[in-house]
Amino acid sequence: MSFDPRIAQSRFGFGPGPGFELPRSAQQMLNLLAGPDRQAKRFPISGFVDVSDDLRELRKLNKTLRKARGAGGVGFKTAQAARKEKYRETRGKRDAWFLAAMARCTTAEDAFRERLVRFWADHFTVVGKGQLFRGVASTFPEDVVRPHVTGRFADTLTSLNRKTRNQLLFGPLKLMGQPWEAPGGPDGWPEDAAHWITPQGLAARIQWAVSAPSSFGVKLPDPRDFVQTALAGQASKVTEFAARAAETRWEGIGIILSSPEFQRR
Repeated sequence: MSFDPRIAQSRFGFGPGPGFELPRSAQQMLNLLAGPDRQAKRFPISGFVDVSDDLRELRKLNKTLRKARGAGGVGFKTAQAARKEKYRETRGKRDAWFLAAMARCTTAEDAFRERLVRFWADHFTVVGKGQLFRGVASTFPEDVVRPHVTGRFADTLTSLNRKTRNQLLFGPLKLMGQPWEAPGGPDGWPEDAAHWITPQGLAARIQWAVSAPSSFGVKLPDPRDFVQTALAGQASKVTEFAARAAETRWEGIGIILSSPEFQRR
């Protein structure tokens, strides 16, 4: 089978994007993968060791709050406010890690690396145990997956099986939709088509595609350009016409994102 750069960019990356050349060959993609991990430096995400001080402080605040609960009064309110502020701080870090993860995927020249990281992070799924560790699952790929994504599988397993990490992060499993870093089990999200290509799921994606562009709060690209950027030459004449004929930019972007060609990829 001949190498198709448009299919490769979608299947082994995160699709085409503005300002990025399509891969010229499979060897070029492998060469980039073997090179330096520029996205990790450009959009840093903490490792588990980096957040250990935050976790120790939260444990201390939880203990203080439990002791103050019986006494009530000002002491209890002070302890409650301190814990609330610390949890707010850790949620802010988690939000920043989420944005960094998305930025890595959407701006990477070597998107194959990001695709592999997300694949193995889902394969070796961890879920934060309880409220204390719920927000630090993002540290798992940084410590276990990313450093070994171009190396030996055995090295990944060695990192995975560290006793402390398993005790902290493998917690009770819940069935809570598809929230970020909160899958329903240790096998990650289901990958077969029956779980993804459903009438309800497809309708939800189309609804998001049509409604989301108007809420971004930024100047949207010209749909006539975006249809080429997003679909990399795969747009049908019908989709191209619809993009040109849209009355507003956000309607044009929504049409492109909900098009069969985009959903198919």
